[in-house]
Amino acid sequence: MQSECVNELFAALAMAQGQMKPALKDSDNPFFKSKYSDLASIWEAIREPLSKNGLCVSQSIMSQLSGGSVLVTILGHKSGQWVKSVAPIIAARPDAQSYGSAVSYQRRYALSALCGVSSDDDDGEAAQGRQTVNKKSEPEKPAETLTFAQVLELENMISDDMDLLSRILKAYGAKEGLLEIDRKHFDTIKRGVEKKMQK
Repeated sequence: MQSECVNELFAALAMAQGQMKPALKDSDNPFFKSKYSDLASIWEAIREPLSKNGLCVSQSIMSQLSGGSVLVTILGHKSGQWVKSVAPIIAARPDAQSYGSAVSYQRRYALSALCGVSSDDDDGEAAQGRQTVNKKSEPEKPAETLTFAQVLELENMISDDMDLLSRILKAYGAKEGLLEIDRKHFDTIKRGVEKKMQK
């Protein structure tokens, strides 16, 4: 979803992205024994480049008439142009801690997707002489999931159809968002959404 014109916004975003550095992976995921970029790291990577180029980000939680809630993320430009992302907040369990984790997760990936910021990788650690785990001892890596660009494309197609989005997440076993879906399913999902829109 976006404003009628986005030429000034995209020009400013292109400038900002050229000034952005990768978000540091400074938080631990004990389940997967890996590191990830937390919300503060992502903001640290994008705040100054966005501000210098007349860009801002707004994130808010909205309740749905059908129940549940969604995170609305808007990337705006001083010209008034904007791009919006809407993603459901799906908690693993019905408690405050799970809900908070789901909100934080959605905020992180929505910011990364809209702004195009990447996370620092293991090669960056190696280049600084820090000790890394022997790759031969690591478990086999899971399948690659949807990219931020693919997620954003699907969200723009799905628009405010939260029922459709929930069905997609359930069909592919994604509990917290589209970023969990295997990348090989992107074309199938896209064709399915296009077919539904034509009805």
